[in-house]
Amino acid sequence: MRDEDRRKGEEKRKHELMSRSVTVERRAAQSETSKIKQKRTEEELRQSKEWMESIFNFFPDVIAVTDLKGKIAECNLEAPRLFGFRAIKELIGRSVFELISPDDRERVRFKMEETLSRSSVKSAEYTLLKHDGSEFRAQVSGGVVRDLFGKPTSFIIVIKDLSPRMKMEETLRESEEKYRLLVENANEGILVAQDDKHRFVNPKMVEMTGYSQEELMAAPFLGFIHPDDREMVIERYRRRLKGEEFPQVYPFRIVDKSGNIKWVEINAA
Repeated sequence: MRDEDRRKGEEKRKHELMSRSVTVERRAAQSETSKIKQKRTEEELRQSKEWMESIFNFFPDVIAVTDLKGKIAECNLEAPRLFGFRAIKELIGRSVFELISPDDRERVRFKMEETLSRSSVKSAEYTLLKHDGSEFRAQVSGGVVRDLFGKPTSFIIVIKDLSPRMKMEETLRESEEKYRLLVENANEGILVAQDDKHRFVNPKMVEMTGYSQEELMAAPFLGFIHPDDREMVIERYRRRLKGEEFPQVYPFRIVDKSGNIKWVEINAA
């Protein structure tokens, strides 16, 4: 009987040892699986962070994160380039108000308060300051970053330099002014017709016809052309609108306000 009890006891211990061994192995496997998952998660987070940093740093406009008082906590590579600093570290800790023209600082303070209440506001244009004190115009938009409880923690700001656009607009204005002066002082009469109406006449055309600019603008399409030449001019004008070939330079007669007949030459463009 003792031998039987001893045998049963040994079998029970073996069974318990085997069970413990299986449990240990299972836990070891689970631990290994957990470590693999953790490493995979960490790798995914690392890749995601690198991806976000790439977007952050290579974004063409300035991106900056500030505290609720406007002190810069983080910014991308475009920020020092636009504001004329050598490195990002020179901007960290500065107040954004140092980079804003005194004339616009109160507007920005108001916008920050408005953003806190609305989370985001429409973009607006401001005059900003470079490191050397020179001014430039920029479009600024922003939003509020909140924690899990909805409490505001910081501002995120995007700044777009408007200098290239404004330079292009200035170049266009200068070009238009040069063209206007050229047209107004030309020795040839210039008339622009569109949709069977006169859209523009220069001073020389006024002089040639004897009509005022207002009279010419209100007159029927090419109404001052000699009746015998009117059909020819209108027909060639219509062919031009259709893209058909026609003589671009040709003579015809006009009748001025005093009834005098004058020969002129048109150069249709």
